[in-house]
Amino acid sequence: MAVRCPFSNLEPLTSTAGFENIRYSFEAPRAGGRYCTKQGFSYLVEEVNRLGDRGKARVVTLLVDERRAGEEEPELNIDLIKQAERKPDLSLDERAWRLLEFFIAESDGLLGRAISICGDKVDPMLAWVESRASPDLLLSLRIESSTKREPFIPQEIKLLCEHLERQELISYADGDDLVYVTGKGYSEMEEGMKAEGTATKSGEDIVREDRQARRVFVVHGHDDGPKQAVARLSIS
Repeated sequence: MAVRCPFSNLEPLTSTAGFENIRYSFEAPRAGGRYCTKQGFSYLVEEVNRLGDRGKARVVTLLVDERRAGEEEPELNIDLIKQAERKPDLSLDERAWRLLEFFIAESDGLLGRAISICGDKVDPMLAWVESRASPDLLLSLRIESSTKREPFIPQEIKLLCEHLERQELISYADGDDLVYVTGKGYSEMEEGMKAEGTATKSGEDIVREDRQARRVFVVHGHDDGPKQAVARLSIS
């Protein structure tokens, strides 16, 4: 059996022989970045494929979330697959919120910075929003867009952007392939993280710790300059 990523069809970056199994490392933007396998690879692929497109998308969500929690190369294993099997699908609002988080990460805290929603950003975006689009479908859509000489922007990304735009959390910049996070978008994100930080605990220090754990924080400018909201989320 050829060893290929079940999410992107890419071959592994490295393979290392272990005591019982071979450890594979993958760099797969469609899975949100790097991940590894240490258990029997064929068995893992069978279990991932058994979940279907919806279940595979939930597996990717868990891999993305492990990276966001600080794990540079999360492991795809049977426990994570079982967790994805039990996990509910993300709602529309949850998917849109995660796309907003992606945009804030891409903006690197610069208010008004334009962010591309096409090109090499497509696969990581799809990973963050729990897309069910298969590699074969994406390839055919990319070829179609290239033939028409149009930027490739998946329809679900367009719809999620429209959802965020209606709430005035993002705005388009110079065409349909660039967006930027609005001041309201940064404020909503800050308030959302504050609510999470105080849901089970209280106190300013606890809120600050919670923000730091998610790499989301606010920096105020000097007296002679405007206040600037800065949000950083880890992206692989």
